[in-house]
Amino acid sequence: MIEGTTVLHYCLFFLLGSALIYILAKIITRKNFVAASYTFLFEIFFLFWSVYQEQFGIRPQEIKDHLNLIIILAIAIIFLGTWISNLIKTSWQVLLTKMLNILIFLSLIVEILFGTYTHATLPNEKNQFLASTSVSPQTAHLPDVYFLLFDAYASTALIQEKLGLDNSEIDTFLNHHQFQIQSKSKSNYSVTYYSLASTLNGIYYPQDSVNHTTIHDLHRCWKRINHASILQLFKEKHYAVHNFSMFDVLNQKAPFTIFQEHLVINSNLITGNSFWNMVAKKYQFKNGSWQPNERVEAHYEELKNLEKSLTVSTLQKSDSPNFYYFHFTCPHEPFLVDAKGNLQSDLTVFRQRFEQKPEHYQNNLNLANALLKTCVTAIRKNKPDAIVLILGDHGPRINVKNKTEDFNFKNLNALFFPDQDYSGLSDSTTNVNMMRLVANKALQMNLPLLKDTSIYINLVAGH
Repeated sequence: MIEGTTVLHYCLFFLLGSALIYILAKIITRKNFVAASYTFLFEIFFLFWSVYQEQFGIRPQEIKDHLNLIIILAIAIIFLGTWISNLIKTSWQVLLTKMLNILIFLSLIVEILFGTYTHATLPNEKNQFLASTSVSPQTAHLPDVYFLLFDAYASTALIQEKLGLDNSEIDTFLNHHQFQIQSKSKSNYSVTYYSLASTLNGIYYPQDSVNHTTIHDLHRCWKRINHASILQLFKEKHYAVHNFSMFDVLNQKAPFTIFQEHLVINSNLITGNSFWNMVAKKYQFKNGSWQPNERVEAHYEELKNLEKSLTVSTLQKSDSPNFYYFHFTCPHEPFLVDAKGNLQSDLTVFRQRFEQKPEHYQNNLNLANALLKTCVTAIRKNKPDAIVLILGDHGPRINVKNKTEDFNFKNLNALFFPDQDYSGLSDSTTNVNMMRLVANKALQMNLPLLKDTSIYINLVAGH
């Protein structure tokens, strides 16, 4: 949610930045109108960066590569603007200065009010079907449940067909541990927000503005993930729900802050489309120059902390059953490691974000496989009666030729039931039905399966 202090801090930061620009411009030009004009341009540039990025296809990589040209262009605009201002009468300068001040003030107020209103008026969507379904009164031994999500983990078939990579080792490993692999599975959405919201609630959602999804649509999904209807069912059955992800789930705060930096929550509802959020904070001043700030070591450390937390959870004894949700942000970018498994530099990771080559994905896939194997081995060894669901939330984000629509959806989907009874499961069962199947098995319910459908989400630039 947007907290009052967040809004206040943002306003103060923005106003102080604007005041500094105005003072510097006034000292240089000695004209109120010119200073006000430059301040206005700065504010519009800062606030509405995503509009320019989307219209002109500007990427942060291109900004870095053409930084000198951009600086020269900015200086030229300043001199041109100063020259033009000398041609305008003083009375018109005063009037235009007032108009610019009013316009930017109204723009700022509208941005803040719209972001706040969007959060405050989000419907408290409830899964009416699940809400009306009573949980079985049987109180026999209830198994622990592990839900392991690996971001952008594609199916073995897609990895072989489209990327030319052999990842059959993971199928062999999972088959050895008696998992049922849905080799023709697809995610229901092409974006994590929608895909995960659908999976945790076991339903499809209104498509919102899928052809041009905004940060406010994504925030709506964030709230749906927090709601997590199916996890509420587990909680009602006296399960302890443990959240190890980048999202807030059932009002449990996300424990991993590095992963959460890119989510559309809190101040990002206001700053999400700004130059600062989409460009400036991706850099750091290091060794006398501006360098990409990918925080590679911090990302890797949080992945290893996830692995450690899962291993520890398998050794803990509890009187009540447990539901664990672990969200690993690989093999999705950032591509943290090289072919030998060594951490890459921030600059290398930054460039590979835009190159998106199959070999970059393969390196992160190797990292994901190592994490997956460690986690599954620990669960099967220490909690052999636990249910385990492993999903990719969508297909890979890789540049390849001859992409088909299925490329965005074909995902890893593997399920382990201790009794090896997979009734109702088919080779093409999609994510929306997997958690329903888990609830049916663990809670002895009879939730019907939905029609398997995949919906492409077109994100706005930068998200």
